[in-house]
Amino acid sequence: MNMSDSDKKLHNPTMRVINILEEIDKSPNGLTLSELSERINSPKSTILPILHTLLLNGYLDIDEKLRYKIGIRTFLLGVSNYLDLRGLKIIEKEMESIVEACNEVCQLGKLVDFDVLYLAKVDSNQPVKLVSSVGKRLPAYATALGKALLSGCSDQEIREHYGDKLKPFTSKTITDVNVLLQQIQEIRKGKLAHEFGEINDEIGCIATPLKRGSEVVASISVSFPLYRATNEKLQLIETTLREKRPIIDELIEKLNIVL
Repeated sequence: MNMSDSDKKLHNPTMRVINILEEIDKSPNGLTLSELSERINSPKSTILPILHTLLLNGYLDIDEKLRYKIGIRTFLLGVSNYLDLRGLKIIEKEMESIVEACNEVCQLGKLVDFDVLYLAKVDSNQPVKLVSSVGKRLPAYATALGKALLSGCSDQEIREHYGDKLKPFTSKTITDVNVLLQQIQEIRKGKLAHEFGEINDEIGCIATPLKRGSEVVASISVSFPLYRATNEKLQLIETTLREKRPIIDELIEKLNIVL
């Protein structure tokens, strides 16, 4: 059906909502009201009622610094047509047992356009502030979860996407693609992915790929504040992830879980 000229005209209030969601989605740390107003060139008084409505309905979240972030309902809208929510619940049960063993946060993610898309999170009873949250996307090269996912890509694919220079988030972020590829080679050999202060200088993370056959379909991680990263704690996390990896791989294979 051909659209008339009037049908092709954009509805400005609707476009404003779309622009708000897209700008916030592009900002891993969220945006304040002032930052968002500047980004979309719209007055604060105009966008504040929209933000309030999206917040009340779960399409946005807001943190203690008054930064708006993508909410769980926006995330679920995006994934519900292709994500196996039944399978996700099954994997979350295994994540809960990881949290019980380690008493640290466990997260699940998949690779989307060389970003980690966070699919699930199980909290521990210990305080930890993470940059990531369910529905967020972060650059894969700067996270253990992402490095585990990148182990399923070829070196050529990684080089073509990143080039020679990687953007630093902290002083510890890997900025040399060759160093990144060295770490990924070790993960392909069966080692775990590690990250200590590369995306958030106070947080560490250990992760492992999850596979269907030989294909990396997701990854799972345990995150912790660096001040709790004792040798004993790190060994516990590594042992737990190694024990759980084949169990979750088998669930993905036998139950045909799509992530």
